This record gives sequence, structure tokens and C-alpha cells, in this order.
Amino acid sequence: RRRTMMLGALTMSVACVLFYTAHSFTSFAVASSLSALAMTMTSGADSAYLYDLLHDQGLGHEYPRREGTASAAHLAGSALAYGFGGIAARADLGLPYLITAGTSLAACLVAATMREERAPARVAVTLSPRRIACPAALSMKPSPHTTEVSTAELWLANRSSPPAAFNFTRRNSRRASGFAQ
Repeated sequence: RRRTMMLGALTMSVACVLFYTAHSFTSFAVASSLSALAMTMTSGADSAYLYDLLHDQGLGHEYPRREGTASAAHLAGSALAYGFGGIAARADLGLPYLITAGTSLAACLVAATMREERAPARVAVTLSPRRIACPAALSMKPSPHTTEVSTAELWLANRSSPPAAFNFTRRNSRRASGFAQ
């Protein structure tokens, strides 16, 4: 995961430099492809690294809180980057790409310093159907990757319109916002 994060950050740096220097459609297409590849490589790798690190140290129960903190920091950093990117773009429209390339190189260096100690790999055992049928062979304990998610109930139950409560809410929200007065 550490190597994937490093390679993704390095690929993003190359993509940003290509965006900055591109003068043809082909150059932009290659830069866009590299950018998409970089985002694919880094998407989720940091969360998986955090989970593995905490789990290996017996702190897996802290993952939701720490992942939430990391997500909040990521959103705050994005908000700052948008603001500073806009200021940089006023000076030169290509400058945000160069700043992103530098930031991505810094991220690559940070990822290079991260440790990647792994616990010994667990061997998966495939049970025979006869053992699966035996209740003693089944685990009722959820996977460590399981997380509880609360979702809204589906309201479509053989109809194409939402319940009347939603109509009332929408009518009130229009009234409160100044529509239909």
C-alpha cells in the first residue's frame, strides 16, 4: 500500500507537469489519463494502510475515529487548496498545476518514510460443504472489516411517488425559501 501511494503521488506529479506543458489534444489526453490513474492508485490506499496499521497494533477499534479525523483533515486541506489555487491562478493559470506537482512530490517523499510492517499473513482455509453444514464450523462473529451503516428505508414499495410526508416537507421548504408565496 505504501508503494501504491508513492507511485500514485509520483504519477500525479508527472500528470500535472504534462498539463502545464501540454499544447495539443494528445498531451491533454495523456495527462488526463495519468491523472485518473494516479487517483485510482491512491483512492483508498491511505485508508487501508491506516486500518492495517491499527489492526496490527491491536488498535483496530480506533479505526472509525481516526479515519473520521483523517477525512476531516482532508476536507479542510481541500478547502484551503481551492482558495490558494484560485489565488495562484490569478497570477498564472498554470501555476496551480505546478503547485500540485510539488505537493504530490512531497506526498511521495512522506509515503517513502512510512513504515509497512505487516503481521504474518493468515492462510485462508476453504471448508468442505459438509463442514459448512455443521453449525460448529460457522462463525457468528462479524468480519473486522464490517462497519455498521444506517441508511434510509426505501419508499418505493410498488409506487412511483414518495410518501405524503415528503410532499409536506417539500411544500414547507418552498414556502420557507420564498417560493410560491
